[in-house]
Amino acid sequence: MRRRIIIMGMALLCTFSLFMGMIANAKTKTSGVHQNQLEEYILKEMPEAHVPGMTISIVNDNRELYCAAYGTVQKTEADFTMGALSQTITAAAILHLQEEDELKLDDTVGDYLTDYHSAEAVTIEQLLTHTSGLSKDSDLSDIKLNDEWGDYAYADVNYMLLGKIIESVTNMTYEEYVSDNIFDVLDMNSTFSLSNSKEFSENIVTGYQTYFGFHVPKEIDAQKNKEDAASNSLLSNVKDMGRYLQMFLNDGGKVLDKKSVKKILKGQGDVTDAEASDMLFGTKVSSGMGWMETKLAGTRVLYQLGTAQNATTVAMLLPEENLGITMMFNTMDYLVGQKLIQKMEKGILNIVLGKTADEIGSSTYMTKYAIVDGLVVLALVLAWLPIMMMGFWSHRRKNHIWSIGGICIDGLIHLVVPSVVLGLLYTVAQTDLLRSYMPDLFLAIWAFAISLYIGAVIKLIAMFVYTKKKHTAGVELEEQTVESEEAANSLVEKNEDKSVDKEDTEASKTEEKPADSTTDNTGKMEEKSSESKTEKSEEKSADSNAEKAEDKPAAKEEDKPEQKSEEKSADSNAEKAEYKPAAKAEEKSEQEAAATKE
Repeated sequence: MRRRIIIMGMALLCTFSLFMGMIANAKTKTSGVHQNQLEEYILKEMPEAHVPGMTISIVNDNRELYCAAYGTVQKTEADFTMGALSQTITAAAILHLQEEDELKLDDTVGDYLTDYHSAEAVTIEQLLTHTSGLSKDSDLSDIKLNDEWGDYAYADVNYMLLGKIIESVTNMTYEEYVSDNIFDVLDMNSTFSLSNSKEFSENIVTGYQTYFGFHVPKEIDAQKNKEDAASNSLLSNVKDMGRYLQMFLNDGGKVLDKKSVKKILKGQGDVTDAEASDMLFGTKVSSGMGWMETKLAGTRVLYQLGTAQNATTVAMLLPEENLGITMMFNTMDYLVGQKLIQKMEKGILNIVLGKTADEIGSSTYMTKYAIVDGLVVLALVLAWLPIMMMGFWSHRRKNHIWSIGGICIDGLIHLVVPSVVLGLLYTVAQTDLLRSYMPDLFLAIWAFAISLYIGAVIKLIAMFVYTKKKHTAGVELEEQTVESEEAANSLVEKNEDKSVDKEDTEASKTEEKPADSTTDNTGKMEEKSSESKTEKSEEKSADSNAEKAEDKPAAKEEDKPEQKSEEKSADSNAEKAEYKPAAKAEEKSEQEAAATKE
């Protein structure tokens, strides 16, 4: 009898065990997670998406189904900056405080914080669901209300304020509260904030940021992100996050009650923000408390994407499938790589669900970056083109260097255009987003503007140089004119002096000779008449030379030898003119002496 009872008991136990196994397999349809196909896909698509390394964890409510590290990440315990995945932990902490009656979701910011007047009427629930109306470019030092309450508009400052509320209610730091009430309870021993990163530095993965398609190692400034822990700056690994997701799959486990879990994961309203609605699956999305909710091929999926300056992360919950998936990538490439990584995340989810995964394509990354880099190079070439064409510019502008039309065109190109570009960068665009997540594009915009400003400086210097050269040339021309006039006047004065000397010489000779002969008087009159004519011709020649010198004040240095020869010729003529009257006078005196003898 006992033997029958024992046999029946063992049969019932075996039946019960088999039944429980069937239930487990039914609850976790993908317990094998298609491991071979998954690994093959990851190894193939990582190079296509230019991902240096990644880790992945897949769990159900009671065990880890798959966990692996790939590429440059050597171990699954490697810690990544999680980005917005931090918000899911902050939301759990707020609901935990509500369970303890420390706060209510319809309390306002002003009930706990007095330093943020712009947000004092915003409720805690609005902060949790990003429906507060706070601007996405706000921070704790400058909170702006740009949108109407109730409409979804993602803003990190919402969760920054929640972190401050946690500190105000508990009289603990945010890190201390979540560590005591969530991390320690769930054995998440490698989850911490950037402010505590030095204590866990040995496991922090090397992350990369992309500059024009090339990976550059990037370390996040812990001090700069100290107040951002509740929104973006917690670090963890896929093993810890697997335990965290199991909490939700177990209806809150030891941290939350089932009602709070349902509240957190329930979509509060459709997301109309175009960027958010197309973040991962391109499907209709509703916003929960730190989570986004959508349906993929009829399967309910709750997820949150995280981006840091050197990492990309995603956490997914599939309650009906009893699955939780965490993926962490050690790169951040907002321009091109981000979309490819999201395509890879979606492909992995499809494989886990037993569906076909889309491939990225071998040339997608390089093609897109070729276009981006080409546009950047084109912009910089256009910015430097006016500088490279300075020769053409100076040739066209040298005769009217300060023309109003030319100055207006140069001012438009070199001052207005770069000023407008920088103005849009700091007023319309999200400057912090560009500087932190797209530093290559941020630098390219500044390089474009600075290049145009440099062109303005170079052209301004050239204008002053040309003006100075023109002034110097004018002064030299004036000096040459004055020198020519002085030379002409000197020549005239010289000729006049010679004429006076000649007259004095003739007068002295006349006094020495007898004055009683009529013939002599007649000869002397003729001689004087001849001399007078000679002097007049010489004076006319000198005047003519002076007029020519005055008419040509701008003669070049090459003409100076000709002027000197003309001056020598004039001197020679003058000497000949002086010599002829003297010779004639001597001849006449000899004739008169001969006549007297006769």
